[in-house]
Amino acid sequence: MLGFAFPLFGQQMFDALGLGGGNSLLAGLAIVLGIPFPVWIYYKGEAIRLNSKVKL
Repeated sequence: MLGFAFPLFGQQMFDALGLGGGNSLLAGLAIVLGIPFPVWIYYKGEAIRLNSKVKL
């Protein structure tokens, strides 16, 4: 979703924050959104698979 919407606001963000600030913001978002997801899948993955309608 963010990759789809980024071209809509990317240029304004880099104009306002500069290259260092804009890249730091994107790196922070990647960490905040990227680290919890695998941990969540590790703990909730079995329950998600059991509730799935797709049975292999």
